[in-house]
Amino acid sequence: CSMPDKNGILRYNRQKTASRRDDGAEMRVKICPCIREIMQEYMDDERCFSFHRRFYATKSLNKGVNLGLRQWQADNKEEDFTFYAARHSWATIARSKLCNIDAKVVTAGLCHVDANNKTDDVYIQFDWEQLWDAQKKILDIFNWK
Repeated sequence: CSMPDKNGILRYNRQKTASRRDDGAEMRVKICPCIREIMQEYMDDERCFSFHRRFYATKSLNKGVNLGLRQWQADNKEEDFTFYAARHSWATIARSKLCNIDAKVVTAGLCHVDANNKTDDVYIQFDWEQLWDAQKKILDIFNWK
């Protein structure tokens, strides 16, 4: 991934689906101020984030994130969940009555491969603003500004 640009947009390619998508599974995430504060702690000069210095493999990073989540859950008396569950909870909240975000935007937010829209995607460029608006709606539910 690259550092966020002057508009606060972070670009990266999702490894899990990169080989199955013509766009290399490109993602563009608008970094909100509340997220930027957290990111500052993990920024790196060599790569976007310093995780490569702390973890030898993606599996180790996932394990570390899940351990951190479990510690946070214990400290805050919350139910057990993993990073994977949190990712899919984002999608569930997005599709809920609270946000009512279109399924195609949620699919783009998850960076999934959608065979039904593959032909459309050749002709129609995705409007990232839709995803960023969805992100804001979800953050607003939690009052994260």
